[in-house]
Order: sequence, then structure tokens, then C-alpha cells
Amino acid sequence: MQTQAPPRKPVLPTVALLGRLGAADPQMWAPILARHCAAHSIDTRARLAPFLGNTLHETGGFVRLVEDLRYSARRLTEVWPGRFPTMAAAAPFALSLIHI
Repeated sequence: MQTQAPPRKPVLPTVALLGRLGAADPQMWAPILARHCAAHSIDTRARLAPFLGNTLHETGGFVRLVEDLRYSARRLTEVWPGRFPTMAAAAPFALSLIHI
């Protein structure tokens, strides 16, 4: 008879882990992240590590929570060539920067 493996314990963000990783206000973020990670099956080391690495990097340790969408037309064509294949296609969506 084959025995079943015991259920695995989920690996979720903790205050201690977020503190070691340099997150701003780990006590606030740990329960929020743990709840959302559990809801989306980000509950193994293999899933949690890249998720935290990316989110911590992109937000500066959960300090910057707003995406900077100030792209030039040229950059739009580089980042999203399928959506903006030409400068003319990108121009209406590009931020006009005034140089003084």
C-alpha cells in the first residue's frame, strides 16, 4: 500500500522575511501579501521568490506604488512594437515633455 505525502505547508510572506528583504513597513505588507499570495497560489518557494523579487524591485521595497507611464513615442515603439509599430502610431499616446 502506498502512503500519501502529508499536505505541504504553504510558504507565504512573513514580517521577518519582508524585513530581511528590505521591504518598507513589513508589518503592514506581510498580511496583505500573504492573503493575496495564498489566493493566487503563490505559496511555494519557487513561486514566492520571483514574485517578491520582482515586486520589491519594481516598487523600491513597496515605496513606489504608482506606475510611471511617461513614455516617449520612441520608447513606446521599443517596448510595445506590436501595439506601436511606428512613431506615428505611438505619438498620440506619448507624453510630451517640455524641455526648458
